[in-house]
Amino acid sequence: LCISHHMEAVQGAVEAIEQAVADGTIPRSRIQESYDRIMAAKKRMGLMEQQVVSPDAADAVIHDAIRRELERGGQVYYMHNRVQSIDRCAAKIKEAFPEVNVGVAHGKLSEAELSQTMQDLIDGEIRILVCTTIIETGIDNPNVNTLIIEDADKLGLAQLHQIRGRVGRSSRHAFAYLTFRRGKVLTEIAEKRLSAIRDF
Repeated sequence: LCISHHMEAVQGAVEAIEQAVADGTIPRSRIQESYDRIMAAKKRMGLMEQQVVSPDAADAVIHDAIRRELERGGQVYYMHNRVQSIDRCAAKIKEAFPEVNVGVAHGKLSEAELSQTMQDLIDGEIRILVCTTIIETGIDNPNVNTLIIEDADKLGLAQLHQIRGRVGRSSRHAFAYLTFRRGKVLTEIAEKRLSAIRDF
């Protein structure tokens, strides 16, 4: 009951912020600070989990994460930030989960194609969206509550925070998985960056 009460307050805060932005009463420059506080509150209540996944365990962990999200009726963002290979990545995921529709979103799609893809996601026709950092801003879907980021060590801390904010926008338990390539030796800066996003 206590957790439910606090969760309602957190969700109410999210909705209030979004409405205030829409009304123009809060400048966009203040959104991230407020949203970071809300995300931190959700994590303290156990409603947001983040995990840095080692390359050796990545395939098993990621497939299990996707499967669990699909089984509870949710949707998944799978971030693959290389346009030249994103279709191959989507095909590989489709092979592992042939029963669901897998969509692709990136900045080189036409406006009409991208708009249709996002509408299909909102309508629930696309269950897994393989995407670039295009999801960083302007895309909110409360039914997407599992996020997988490939090559997370290549992203800056602010960008990781922003992308992570694409999930956990409802009362449902959310999950974020940060991965890096097999055989990759992380720099000290990259390790600190991943630790910071995991611990926040």
